[in-house]
Amino acid sequence: MNSTMLALVIAGATPVINSEDSLEDRCRAAMKACYRHWMVTDEDTQFKGAVAAVYAATDDPDEKDRIEVELNSLRDLAALLPGVPVDIDSIHSPEHPIGLRKMWLEVSGE
Repeated sequence: MNSTMLALVIAGATPVINSEDSLEDRCRAAMKACYRHWMVTDEDTQFKGAVAAVYAATDDPDEKDRIEVELNSLRDLAALLPGVPVDIDSIHSPEHPIGLRKMWLEVSGE
């Protein structure tokens, strides 16, 4: 992933993130701003940019932890798909999931 492309997506999402909104609402707003970005067509970069923008705009350490735990879980599950050996017992479901992947699928209409 190109860091310049990621930075473009993050810059597009940052203005729509309202610190008064819930974490879930901030994620949805960022995802809507990033989906079908006019310069970055890779959906994986769009998703990562939206989440990175919310993470960067978040001051609450508990919310940052929720984002990290969910992203780690998604990363581990994604590694399983192509057959990468992963210790299944090390994959932990988030205690308080945000639903990042589900939100992205809703925003992207998949």
